[in-house]
Amino acid sequence: MGKRFTLGLAALALAGPAFGQVPATKPAPQPAYLTHPLGVKPDHGAYMICVKSYTGPQSQKLAETLAEHVRTVHQAAAYLFEYGGEQRAQEEARQARAREVQYKEKVVPFLQAQEEARKQAQAEGRRFIEEPVKVTVPKVTVPEQWAVLVGGFPSEEAARKALDVVRTWPAPAERLMDQQFSVGGDNAGGTYINPFATAMVLPSPALKRGASGPPPMDPALVKMNADEPLSLLKSKKPYTLLVKAFSVKFVAKGKDEEPGMLDRLLGKGDESAKMLQATAHDARQMAEALRQPNFQQTAQKDAREKMRFTLKPFEVFVLHTRTGSLVCVGEFDGEDDPDLTATGRALQEMGFEVSQTQGGPGKRQRLFDNVIPLRVPRP
Repeated sequence: MGKRFTLGLAALALAGPAFGQVPATKPAPQPAYLTHPLGVKPDHGAYMICVKSYTGPQSQKLAETLAEHVRTVHQAAAYLFEYGGEQRAQEEARQARAREVQYKEKVVPFLQAQEEARKQAQAEGRRFIEEPVKVTVPKVTVPEQWAVLVGGFPSEEAARKALDVVRTWPAPAERLMDQQFSVGGDNAGGTYINPFATAMVLPSPALKRGASGPPPMDPALVKMNADEPLSLLKSKKPYTLLVKAFSVKFVAKGKDEEPGMLDRLLGKGDESAKMLQATAHDARQMAEALRQPNFQQTAQKDAREKMRFTLKPFEVFVLHTRTGSLVCVGEFDGEDDPDLTATGRALQEMGFEVSQTQGGPGKRQRLFDNVIPLRVPRP
């Protein structure tokens, strides 16, 4: 969709500076979380527990409510981070620059020519009909996405220990939870997902990963992903998009275990190991499904029709961790990579209709509850 504005002769006085000059550009707004009272800061810790992220117009209000719940009920530090805030600020700045160019190259010459035509018509005694000038600036909408973070922690190990506690917390109010639907049969319907039970450990998004690179990687990741053909560790670029986390409620064994394949590392027969094997299987199945041509074609079609953006083909990866397995989409140069923004938006737009009652009206369900930029771990 494009954004239109109309200027006529009567609007010249309101168009900014003197006739023929380009209006001054307003500075791009800062991401909202930077000024939010609960906004996460770099000094809050290197690692956080991501409890839940919300997308859409109500995302900030829902995130604030869940953060307040964590602070009052569980007496734990909770912070907010707005994914996409930087991208939205960059998009607004890009639109402002585009309007400057359009004003200079199209609006000003048109108004000048129209003014000359008006003067000539007045001199000849003819009636002059003023025509508006319309300028369309292509726009890419970056949706609001607010995450609730618990922490922070100085190390990944400390965050994983705290994660074991967070996953025991009882569920919050239903309006703060997602629903998982089953389709068909007598059991068709939805169940609520406790966000605390599916929380995950992530590097703090408030820390900029500049020349110093990402935080140190858990050495066990190399061993746990050694036999994974879709391993995220094989990605050639530093960023990806996390679309699904398959987690267990128990933490696997410590770093000092005998090294080996995934089952050897986690301990054969151990209940946590069995559940981690199950999450690895589920993540791999989902990744294989997302790699199918029809999924890529659907995402590319949505990007063309809804965003007017040509989406590049993308890879799908899996990362096995001590607390579960992650499914990630794409390879990107950074969080401000335009392809990351466009791919993330396309993935967030994808969904399907679910009939809650047999023969009843359908409900739109997102294919991915959360799409979060993630730094690829490196040794």
